Amino acid sequence: MKKNYIIVMLIILIFSIHGCVKKNLIFKTIYLDKAFSIVPIVTILDEKNKIESVNLSEELSNITNSLDEKFNVFKEKSLISIVNKNAGIIETYVDDEFIFVLSEALKISQETIIEGKSLYDVSIFTIWKEWNFKDNYYQLDNYSKIPDDKIIKQKLPLVNYQDIIIDYEKKTVLLNKKEMMIDLGSIVKGYAADKISSYLKGKNFDNCLIDVGGNIITMGKNIGTNKKWKAGILMPFSFDTEIGYIETNDIKETLVTSGIYERYLIYLDENNNKIMYHHILNPLTGYPENNELTSVTIITDKSISADGYSTAIFLMGLEEGLRFVNNNKSIEAIFITKQKEIYLSDNIKTRFIINEKIINYGYKLI
Repeated sequence: MKKNYIIVMLIILIFSIHGCVKKNLIFKTIYLDKAFSIVPIVTILDEKNKIESVNLSEELSNITNSLDEKFNVFKEKSLISIVNKNAGIIETYVDDEFIFVLSEALKISQETIIEGKSLYDVSIFTIWKEWNFKDNYYQLDNYSKIPDDKIIKQKLPLVNYQDIIIDYEKKTVLLNKKEMMIDLGSIVKGYAADKISSYLKGKNFDNCLIDVGGNIITMGKNIGTNKKWKAGILMPFSFDTEIGYIETNDIKETLVTSGIYERYLIYLDENNNKIMYHHILNPLTGYPENNELTSVTIITDKSISADGYSTAIFLMGLEEGLRFVNNNKSIEAIFITKQKEIYLSDNIKTRFIINEKIINYGYKLI
């Protein structure tokens, strides 16, 4: 499982609409139907008659609604819920789309193995559902109990992506062990963003901004100014202060962030001390990973990949995470530590522009 809320913010220079945009172009923001417990947002700049000739709100909502019906583990009749119910019993017939999304998840699992165990494992839902994580880091009443350690240890052997069996010829999925459960929520929002991007490209909409639960995709130029989009990275535990920004490329680029403040619970111990448990569980332990990181932002060209990588790389920690990214030419990353230090992967260093004001908050670029 992963975030519902993300800390990537696209800085849209609204004032430039009036001064630079051609008269026959309009700037339109479309709020789609609620899906994945969030409201996907698509912003398009194009000719007025072209935008109004297509029912984009309905057509794009159909994309996200269809995926929500198929991949929402909290819907009893969803395809993924049926897969989970049949765990250890029988194969479940699925469609090509389900196999594609699951295969992409397993591919990232295979690429992120540490100590013989993958740091990205969609079967962690077996344990994740035992936690009572709550949304919105700004809420102060996220108090809850933590799971019994015996339950976590009992279920830990069920967390193993290698027990997820895909039969590509028969188009079936089998979870090898009873009570094993998977959740593709940590990757399907990225897939939804990619799918919306492909749809818009097919309709010849080239200048777009897509936000599906914090999975950000930029396409083309920024609102008709012939300038690149500026993607700002919000300071942790902040609503409106960026640590800095990058200019995204002209074709397609995605930004996805995993952080400790997007979903969590607060536990009161026997001494009435407040202990925060964030939602990013380590598949090796079944507990939230307590490392030096506050957040990791991944920049790449496929949002479905960025979704999975952001989780795994966060769990790797700073040193191993930087090494992993620097050895992978297809991804870039921005790390923020609990000590308010900002680390950049090699390929992003020339593109990142720091906000000098964050020095006042104790942050520094390393």
